[in-house]
Amino acid sequence: MNYVLCTDDGIEIEFPSEFGNYRYVNPIGQGSSSVVILVENRITRECSAAKLMRRTPTIDKNLEREIRFLQSISHPNIIAVRDIVYLPKIIIVVMEYCSRGDMITEIGLCGGFSKIILRKYSHQIISAISFLHSRNWTHRDLKPDNILIDSSGQIKLADFGHCGEVKKNNIMMQTLCGTYYYTPPEVIEERPYDGKKADVWGIGVVLYCLATGQLPWEMGSEVAVRERILNGEVMEPDPPIDPDIFRIIKKCIVVDPEKRATAAELIEDPLFAPERRKNELLHMRVRNTGNATPEPGRGLSRPILASASKVNIKKKLEINKHSNSLYNFTFKSSLVL
Repeated sequence: MNYVLCTDDGIEIEFPSEFGNYRYVNPIGQGSSSVVILVENRITRECSAAKLMRRTPTIDKNLEREIRFLQSISHPNIIAVRDIVYLPKIIIVVMEYCSRGDMITEIGLCGGFSKIILRKYSHQIISAISFLHSRNWTHRDLKPDNILIDSSGQIKLADFGHCGEVKKNNIMMQTLCGTYYYTPPEVIEERPYDGKKADVWGIGVVLYCLATGQLPWEMGSEVAVRERILNGEVMEPDPPIDPDIFRIIKKCIVVDPEKRATAAELIEDPLFAPERRKNELLHMRVRNTGNATPEPGRGLSRPILASASKVNIKKKLEINKHSNSLYNFTFKSSLVL
């Protein structure tokens, strides 16, 4: 039996109910040129997310680069590719399933986070970016849409369609990419830029969004918003952001990239000392027992709500639906557990 699902742009994608070791369960979401479905491994019964796209020379080339990169790394806060299935007309990328959706969904459901949860999320996001930078790669499209949450409440960085490799001689990047409200001044002004420093700016904007449910720029005309970004004019949050979190944000949203912190510096901030201690204890326990490393944070409860008010964040945060990258889609809220 075959099924047909449509992308946001009306592209019909036909696929069989079973392919490889997988069987179709139900749809999860869709992007401009792809659909994402829930599949079950017929042997292990493990559930995964599978992204389906029509095969074209451009998609095959871009996706192959992203898949090759993701298969070459392993980090607890970066989405893992489990399998790739090539069919005559479509390509299927099987990834770990993040049942709680993206961070926009999480903010919309919760309305806000306690300092403990915000610290945990911030640490995991920075940890993933710091890991990429240590491998001389940059993400270049950091935003809440590209940050997923698994069933145990762990962050999974996704969407590596714009990732770039830092050359050995540290030549500045020139490719314009990313999402406008999360893009640093040097990229907006189309100057050669350091991809790692561009990621750090994105970290600051994302953390502000997590802490307040809105972007750090006062909205207005396109010209006015552009000027605020170029000048690094961050809105004073009301109610105020926790000072420790705001300190991290201000280390990131710095107009001069040379004065911006690095991800490696951010991860060592005193704010994250409790998270570092947790990781050290986990590693000690693994060494002492000889067991494989468990999934970090398994068994943690849902985030403690810092505010009962819900935020219509999808209207406040610009969502880019025009990427063919992995896991770039809108979750159906009814499927977020």
